[in-house]
Amino acid sequence: MSTLTCRIELSKTEKEGIVITVSNQEEYPLHCIQLNKDSVTITSKKGSDTSIIVQKSDSIEMNVADKTSHIVLNKNEITIKCPTFKLDADKIIFKSTGDTKFSAMNLTAEASIKANFEGNITKVKGSLVNVEGDLVTLG
Repeated sequence: MSTLTCRIELSKTEKEGIVITVSNQEEYPLHCIQLNKDSVTITSKKGSDTSIIVQKSDSIEMNVADKTSHIVLNKNEITIKCPTFKLDADKIIFKSTGDTKFSAMNLTAEASIKANFEGNITKVKGSLVNVEGDLVTLG
């Protein structure tokens, strides 16, 4: 069991501000919170893994593993970049008042009971279009 070193540094410079650090003898630092004129930064490190959260008055940015997973929230946009994105919920509602675009190398949409695609102008296009079903109706 290692002993933690806890340190609070106060600085009047705009860049440094207040820094709270928790570390141990094996790794330095483990956790760090920095409050300065421009932002609040929280850093957590263990071995080669590091996560960083930077909060400013107009944005929040989160990075894990040297930006392998990256989330940016600001007043106009939320950006998520990651190797795999999983969403698991009992109910999901998407609503867009503007255009909505899905882009993928391969796209699968599947429903176990019912699937509806509806619009004033609905188009299905492809170099090969295959419509299958026990009962297929047109019109």
